[in-house]
Amino acid sequence: MSIRIGLAAGALATLHLCGQDPDPARLRKDVYALADPAMEGRATGTAGQRKAAAYLAQRFLDAGLVPLVSQEGPPCAPSFLLPYTLLRSRQDAAASTFQLGHTMLKVGEDILTARAQAATGEVVFVGYGIHAPELKWDDAAGLEPKGCWLAMWEGAPESPGTGASKDWATAGQAETKLEWARKAGAAGCLFIQTRPDTEAGFGRMRLYLSRSVERGQLSLKGGAVRESQTFWLSAEAAKALRIELKADPKPGGSRALGTFVYTPKITKEEIPASNLAGLIPGTDLKLKDEIIVLSAHHDHVGMEGGKLHPGADDNASGTAAILEVARLLKDSKPKRSILVLSLSGEEIGLWGSQAFVAAPPVELSRIKADINLDMVGRNALDEVCVTPAQVDGAVGTLTQEARAIALRQGLKLTTEADQYWYRSDHFTFARRGIPAIFFFGGMHADYHQPSDTPDKINYEKLARVVGLAKELVLNVANATEPPKLLPKETWSTWTWPSPTSPALKPR
Repeated sequence: MSIRIGLAAGALATLHLCGQDPDPARLRKDVYALADPAMEGRATGTAGQRKAAAYLAQRFLDAGLVPLVSQEGPPCAPSFLLPYTLLRSRQDAAASTFQLGHTMLKVGEDILTARAQAATGEVVFVGYGIHAPELKWDDAAGLEPKGCWLAMWEGAPESPGTGASKDWATAGQAETKLEWARKAGAAGCLFIQTRPDTEAGFGRMRLYLSRSVERGQLSLKGGAVRESQTFWLSAEAAKALRIELKADPKPGGSRALGTFVYTPKITKEEIPASNLAGLIPGTDLKLKDEIIVLSAHHDHVGMEGGKLHPGADDNASGTAAILEVARLLKDSKPKRSILVLSLSGEEIGLWGSQAFVAAPPVELSRIKADINLDMVGRNALDEVCVTPAQVDGAVGTLTQEARAIALRQGLKLTTEADQYWYRSDHFTFARRGIPAIFFFGGMHADYHQPSDTPDKINYEKLARVVGLAKELVLNVANATEPPKLLPKETWSTWTWPSPTSPALKPR
């Protein structure tokens, strides 16, 4: 404890040299306001999320941020809001049909999917669907999967012989099989229940997919639909299709099952939502048109199971942090412009950030970096998780600069966040080639629970994260050159170990 107190004191002394210190009391006020029951959990498109947006608009105004747009109609007034519309497509399982060859399967019972668009194609059975040369197993040997739908048993064989059990467990994961199918050009996968004597796995999937079906398939209005490419077949459906699970399976042996036709009954509704954006204008004649984005999502999951989910750490904490950074930097006169961006839609698929890059209020080429804060108010006082640490194609000078600042401020950066690389709004920017970094306070038992309440936030830690973000934003805004990505042979010489090392790839 004494070591942590000493580190905190040193960091605060450093911050004082940079100007006004972060204020834990102000941060506490904003977190409590955003996590208040009146905000109803801030689910995107709800009255609670609109209340949160109104609160944030006033805070943007108080911080002296400059709006990017004007409201329509006379008289024109400045607005921080960036509206967008989501389209929710819901499947009516009882009125939907699925036919494979001559066999009709009952949607929602024999076959499960969250897909909300019609589909058809040739289906080829490929055993367990495992393509693992290192395990001497290839269920698609001699097959050209391109354009086909691949039907396969879930999991992996119980006694495959060669190879470690952990390697077989990875090979048997649905995501591993889907990744291989995508690379091979397959249209999608049909996973078949392997244990006809129990509903355990299939029952869990039915529960999971029923929630997805209830929520509906989301897309940006006017944009491409991001459709599920998976179906799940019950053991009874496998019997009806005369697909038998052998006790001693061998790799290969693919066979055509025929053509399937999936015809869903769909209802659609529009969901109005909005992001907020405010600018601290740059002052350098050559650099002011370049923009550094400071982002956090303000939405949460709302009401679930009749219970309020206040979302204090996720992500009232990050939202309060960017408000505090904005207050501290409003008179800093940075060379590059700083765009403070409060996003909605993160919890349901990063839709707010996707809407922003799909119809940006400024040219994307002007955006030189995104610094993103999400869940930054819990766990050890002197530790902050950061990504990218070892993310292929994403590590660059932002990570280098963040490490240098953390060292000066007595903060320890850890790499837990690498495993969440795809799961917050920085990823939307990174996927567009914009250098991005994500600060994260660490996972905890209150994640997405009604117990994620503002009394559990460590406001001293939140202030320290603000200090880290403030110095990084200002340093990047004032640097001679904008952030850049680095080749692996460069960053691998100084990065630190990561529990996972994902690659930069589409979500």
